[in-house]
Amino acid sequence: GISIGDGGVPAFPSPCARSHPAGAPSWARGRGDAGRCKRAPWAAAAAAAAAPAHSGRNAGSGRSAASGKPAASANGVPPKAFRAARSQEPEDPALAGLSPAERAKKRVEQRRLQEEENQRKRVESHRQREVEILKSNEEFQRVSKELAAKITAWSGPEGNLKNIRALLSTMHTVLWEGARWQPVSVLVRPLDVKKAYRKACLIVHTDKVDKNASAEVKFIAQRVFDSLKTQYALFEQRELS
Repeated sequence: GISIGDGGVPAFPSPCARSHPAGAPSWARGRGDAGRCKRAPWAAAAAAAAAPAHSGRNAGSGRSAASGKPAASANGVPPKAFRAARSQEPEDPALAGLSPAERAKKRVEQRRLQEEENQRKRVESHRQREVEILKSNEEFQRVSKELAAKITAWSGPEGNLKNIRALLSTMHTVLWEGARWQPVSVLVRPLDVKKAYRKACLIVHTDKVDKNASAEVKFIAQRVFDSLKTQYALFEQRELS
């Protein structure tokens, strides 16, 4: 059972030897099972070919016994069962009756047309948004001319704004109809001013105003918030610092 290998070195038989062809060199024998034989990759293939077929539910189905997925053949081509399943998939009617080369050209043409259509839709959507923004800006400018005097009368002229208490107590006179603001009259303690300011920000802050609101609502909210923010910063310096 002991043979003399290359260089006169004895080569002892092992379970791996059964999976190697008779002409395998001595260094390929005695290295464990075929799955761990790295220097002779053909040994693993020979052992797999000699292994008995799996007798479970995946036997003869072209699927792996371990995973149940389609098992690739030795040359990397999917088994016949898998190819047959793919051949049963619905085919594009436009490709029916065409040769493989004509089908490839047709698919390229279809992709090109689809990309052109997608690009056209993107350009059209972009132009539509630009038109909407332009209309919104024009409406905003028109509203600002109409309401500028009213907002100035409430907040005071630029550079001489009213204090934060006066602004909060009269804010209900300039807000739009339907604004969720309860008028406040007594703002003596700094804590009361702070609470009222935070409640006002929940109504007139830019992020709190509905994006689909009218230009009038957006203009009033912007001007009121700017005035409150400026005067509240002075209030913090004087009474909360």
